[in-house]
Amino acid sequence: MNCSDFKAILVEHLDGRLSSERAAEARAHLESCADCRREAEFHRRTWELAGRIEAIEPSPDFVASVRRRARRSRFAAILGSCAAAAAVMAVIFFAPRTTPVAPAESELSALPQEDRRLLEELATGRTWELADNIDLARAYELLEGAAAPSEEDH
Repeated sequence: MNCSDFKAILVEHLDGRLSSERAAEARAHLESCADCRREAEFHRRTWELAGRIEAIEPSPDFVASVRRRARRSRFAAILGSCAAAAAVMAVIFFAPRTTPVAPAESELSALPQEDRRLLEELATGRTWELADNIDLARAYELLEGAAAPSEEDH
């Protein structure tokens, strides 16, 4: 038996739950391995100390106190969830409605007739597939919220 095999069965060995053959192998390993002997002794002493600790008796109203706190925390969680839902609904209900801004008539009149027709089609029908020139569409802010192109974009 090697150290990793022994460590895997250490607790069962100390509890006396191993078969007689495995227990004999564990004892033989402990006789030959100082590290595993130290670890087994450490576990044994820890269990011995833990066994000396006296049980703590809770106060008579302990269970009632825990139940009160649990009810309060459930109530707070439900109340918090309702408040969050109400806030979301208020934001949805009172959020400003935005509509796309069409280019000014003066801007459109400066364009060639074909570009003007394309922009009008895009603005009314939202048929973006017709856009042959995406820079032109960006220039007139038809891409919902996109800024006009900078000089670097050209």
